[in-house]
Amino acid sequence: MEKYLKIKAFSKLTGLSVRTLQYYDQLGLLQPAKVTEQGYRLYDDRSFSQAFIIGSLKRIGMPLSEIQEYLAQNQTLTAFVEAEKQRVETEMMELQLRLLKLTRIEQYLAKEQTV
Repeated sequence: MEKYLKIKAFSKLTGLSVRTLQYYDQLGLLQPAKVTEQGYRLYDDRSFSQAFIIGSLKRIGMPLSEIQEYLAQNQTLTAFVEAEKQRVETEMMELQLRLLKLTRIEQYLAKEQTV
């Protein structure tokens, strides 16, 4: 027999608020394993895994819409990590280029003020 937790107990164990769990359910991001006739949301072992993945992806800055796409595509975590690393590296190169341009402008302005 499978064991289920009500939303409040699941909330305490995962650190996600009841409201957040309800919101994730609305988005289809983290749906309960079962909903009773009385409307109680029940969560199981798989729900813990899903909550962990969502929390991990949020901590690295992934927006909920992208998390939803990732979960819908059922990518492996390895594929996701590789794609995310590529995205971050591209973003870092763009920021470095922007910093270089700003430094050049700053140097130009400093030279103009001394002339």
